[in-house]
Amino acid sequence: MSKFSYDCSKCAAFCCIALGYEASDQFPYTKPQNEPCKNLDNCNRCTIHDDLEAQNYHGCIAFSCHGAGPHLTQCYSRLDWQNDPTLKQEVYDKFHFLRAVFEIAETTELTLKNSGLNPKALIKDFFKMIATRQKIPPITNREATDQFTEIWEQKLRAFIHKNK
Repeated sequence: MSKFSYDCSKCAAFCCIALGYEASDQFPYTKPQNEPCKNLDNCNRCTIHDDLEAQNYHGCIAFSCHGAGPHLTQCYSRLDWQNDPTLKQEVYDKFHFLRAVFEIAETTELTLKNSGLNPKALIKDFFKMIATRQKIPPITNREATDQFTEIWEQKLRAFIHKNK
């Protein structure tokens, strides 16, 4: 199983809370960002997960966090972030960032593999960069996200140069 696979059972429903959406052919109603979906129970589990298509939640079916949700859940597992408004906002801001960089890292991994390269060491470096909650920048901190992106690009360039 890829490190970028997602397992909703190991997540705190970040996609169902942190993400917002508009009513459309993908979602039956408009949900603001950082507000729980109305179909979540008290434990943040989807009450209609087995019936998403019939309920017109095609956007949920198509969505992938690329493993960012379970990773973030693990990083915050020892904290009571759900009952602390400041930590809760921090987690949601970090989920937005992680979701984007997990998709980029997964695409990078697949591209390198399809080019005949073994990116195992590069992907290991990626996971070291986000190993703890302190290392994950919130999407609202532009300086920190730019620094993360710059370091990742440097690691990728070095990997490609080494493997030419």
